[in-house]
Amino acid sequence: MNIERWALPLFKSVEPVPKYSKTIARSQIKCASCEICSYHLGLESPDLSPPFKDMYICDVCNRTYHWQCLLKTSCCNATEREAIDANDSWACPACINLNQNEKESRIHFQKRETVEVSWNPTWEPEKHV
Repeated sequence: MNIERWALPLFKSVEPVPKYSKTIARSQIKCASCEICSYHLGLESPDLSPPFKDMYICDVCNRTYHWQCLLKTSCCNATEREAIDANDSWACPACINLNQNEKESRIHFQKRETVEVSWNPTWEPEKHV
């Protein structure tokens, strides 16, 4: 059975339209994923509930990275992890060399770079009573 034959006309007939859209800060995203591998769970933790101890969030741009991904790309080394954990402060490879004005500009930008859209009709399953 060819799904494309009936799914595309069905999708076109629904004609979803945005119910609303608004800009949100990257820090408001509930399921952040690693900027390198795009995986949304921790690699070192067997627990599947956030926060993940191996996911590091940049203090400037709020992007998230797995520690293992940073090591694989040589962005960080093993000795830096203790210092980062002790300071509870970290700037990602994209933000580490920015001056203070550039950091403030990036902080301002990340507060409005993401758009949240709600669609009508929604794609949530219908609740049957």
